[in-house]
Amino acid sequence: MKKTILTSASILALSMAAPAFAQSTSTVTQDGTNSDAVIMQNGSNSSNIEQNGFDNSAKITQNGSGNKVEGLTAGSAASQTGVDVPGTRVVNTVLLAPPSINSDAGSSNVLVVDQSGSNNTVRANQVGKEIADIEQTGSDSIATIDQNGTSINPARAQVIQRGTGDVTITQTDANQALAIQEATALGAESTITQVSAGNNQNRGRSDQRNGASVSTIFQSGASHQADVQQDGSSLSEITQFANSNGATVSQRGDGNESFVTQTSGANSVGSGSDSDIRDDEPDSNAGVLQIGNGNTSEISQGDNISSPRRINQRADVTQTGDDNESTIIQNGNFANAVVEQTGDDNTSTIDSQTYSGGTAGSFADAIVRQIGDDNESTISQTAAPSFASVRQEGDDNGSTIAQSAGSASATVSQTGDDNRSAIVQTAEATAVVTQTGVDTYGIAPPNNNSIINQSGAGASANVMQTGELNRSTVLQTAGAEVDVDQTGVFNESNITQNADGAFAKVEQNGVPASGGPGVGQGDNLSNITQSGASDAFVTQTADSTNGFPSNVSNIWQNGDDSIGTVVQDGDNNLSNLTQASNTTAFIEQIGDANTSTVTQNAAGAATGFDAANREGTAVFVSQNGSGGQSTITQNSADNEAVLIQGLASTGDVSTITQQGGTGNLAVVSQNGDSLSMVLQDGSDNNAFVTQTGLGNNSDVTQLGNGNAASVTQGM
Repeated sequence: MKKTILTSASILALSMAAPAFAQSTSTVTQDGTNSDAVIMQNGSNSSNIEQNGFDNSAKITQNGSGNKVEGLTAGSAASQTGVDVPGTRVVNTVLLAPPSINSDAGSSNVLVVDQSGSNNTVRANQVGKEIADIEQTGSDSIATIDQNGTSINPARAQVIQRGTGDVTITQTDANQALAIQEATALGAESTITQVSAGNNQNRGRSDQRNGASVSTIFQSGASHQADVQQDGSSLSEITQFANSNGATVSQRGDGNESFVTQTSGANSVGSGSDSDIRDDEPDSNAGVLQIGNGNTSEISQGDNISSPRRINQRADVTQTGDDNESTIIQNGNFANAVVEQTGDDNTSTIDSQTYSGGTAGSFADAIVRQIGDDNESTISQTAAPSFASVRQEGDDNGSTIAQSAGSASATVSQTGDDNRSAIVQTAEATAVVTQTGVDTYGIAPPNNNSIINQSGAGASANVMQTGELNRSTVLQTAGAEVDVDQTGVFNESNITQNADGAFAKVEQNGVPASGGPGVGQGDNLSNITQSGASDAFVTQTADSTNGFPSNVSNIWQNGDDSIGTVVQDGDNNLSNLTQASNTTAFIEQIGDANTSTVTQNAAGAATGFDAANREGTAVFVSQNGSGGQSTITQNSADNEAVLIQGLASTGDVSTITQQGGTGNLAVVSQNGDSLSMVLQDGSDNNAFVTQTGLGNNSDVTQLGNGNAASVTQGM
């Protein structure tokens, strides 16, 4: 805590002052040191005070309307003994707790003005160690204070207006400015300008209560702290140029707007402000707090890439109401932004927390929470490492995250209807998306939509969706992993992986047990495309849906040494799996009227199937239910096909085609009223068919060398 310069000495000086009285116009001129002037006026008054020297004091009390005070207290800086004062300009701004300006010991120049009525004006120009205490009661008041001090003897200005009015405070060097406007009507304005040299520190605070107010704070020099409190339809603008800036804004009312710009290092908006530049910590935990309708908050914090100084920037925004917008732009190697919006039509954009330099522990954090309807959130981070978390609850939410740093992570949680999430990551990163929709079965546009694009090796994506008409799209262009879990009806998962070593897992559950009008259980779709040596696992659970496919799984694997596994539980499921050479397919279908199609295109030399070493080509299909259909096509190489259609099932159809290769093997097991067709075109092919029950048909065709066929029926 810095030592407060305000003490009781000035009160003693004022109590000893000789009074001077004037009815309408008062002019006081004093030359020398230790001069005191006390003026009391009733009516429409005008007072002019000129004090040349130092250690001077002036106190003016005016009662009436149309009052005016114009004064020059203290002479030039040269006439002061070792005094060089900084300047500050304050317009409707509250930064710190109201200082006891009248009790400041050792002050060279003290001006105290008390005006009541309307159309009052105070204009003061102070040079030296200045104290200005202005209190105006009434409407259309004007207070203008210009102070020039020094870093040793800083300037202090306090203006209190009870009514409408304008406050302008301009200070040079280490300054403190406080403007309080208690307006009972519209139209209060406050402007604070503080300029310092060297390491001098500025503090500006504007407190505006009631009415439509405007607050502007401009600070330039060393470290700054700005605090704005507004109650009404207000506008607040804070601009800071220096290192170690801090700003706090609180707005309550309709149509509020807040703009904060901080340029240089170690900036903070809200609870992260630099505590060593303030006498007291602010009570607010939010950089900008807006409660009302139509609020807008924009925070921009400086880029210091060319400087060796580390940048540590923080920004907190809380908005409660309708039509709120928050935009935060931070350029630096340390950045942290938290935006929380509650209401309708909120928009939050955290654009570019940039600069990947610095130590490995450098961070760029962005957390956005939105609760309401039609919310949108956009986050762009190009620093390393990064973390982004978006939580949205409500209807029509949209979230977009872009990260280009290694070890980055993005987490999105959405609850409601028509949620949208898009994540783009260009390095090794992690993406987690959780979307929960409402099971209304209105069959509207997609309930939830998630898009993840990852281009870095070692990336991972996890998508969890619950509801109806959910859609998940994942694109990975390097060796990466993806896990998609969907629960509901009419869900769709699309996965594309374009590198070796990729892994894809999809689990789709059709619930509840019964759907809405004309809607059954399930109707989920999974599409997986892999162009390298990769693995794919698909599990789908659902029941039949009015004779249409309950679940559909499509897997395309174009790389060698890949494995595709599909498990479907329910009726009317469809599985399509296409693989390149030396691959393996496992298909299991539980239920009636399921269809499985497997195509393996082996272009390489025959190597033989080795499960332990993942060499060769093989297919394993198991269908447990009646009316199943299985089609297996193997083109060349060491192919193997094994088909088992349940012992208790009937009416199954199996087609196996092996051609253009050597050492092929086909094994078929079926129950009654089933059909099996095997075609082997090549050398060293074997076919074994077992059919139990009655009404079975088996057709085995072998073209080539060393083929053998064994068919057993009716056991």
